[in-house]
Amino acid sequence: MAADWALPCLKSGMVAGGSCTGIQARRGGFRPPRPRQRRHRQPHRAGRHLAGARRNKAALIWEGEPGDRRTLTYWDLYREVNRAAAGLRALGVEKGDRVGTFAWNSHRHMEVYFAAPLMGMVLHTVNIRLSPQDITYIVNHAGDEVLIVDAS
Repeated sequence: MAADWALPCLKSGMVAGGSCTGIQARRGGFRPPRPRQRRHRQPHRAGRHLAGARRNKAALIWEGEPGDRRTLTYWDLYREVNRAAAGLRALGVEKGDRVGTFAWNSHRHMEVYFAAPLMGMVLHTVNIRLSPQDITYIVNHAGDEVLIVDAS
């Protein structure tokens, strides 16, 4: 039986020799098209907004508890990311070291999320909803040099 994604072409009477948009024929059946390779925007590319008119536009709007809201412009985000990078450097973390984050989604988490890769560190998040045993395993298995923990 054909896969669900191939059924529209098969039902319309198109076979391996026919043309069916998005599906490639091959010996033994059909296969879906490869997804388009998307470029991952790297953290340092946010700096291109600093020189232009976007410098003072909102880059990040964070809302926490009711009444707790913070808006960072591109310039503010740039400063905070550099501050977080300097803090990591002060801890003795170097290029290639592993950094874990154990935090809720917040502007502070986003700053570290940009700062660590910017300095060449390997960053991973630790799911805050896991059991203590799972968290211990993940942190030990990753070999983190530093674990950034949310105060809450």
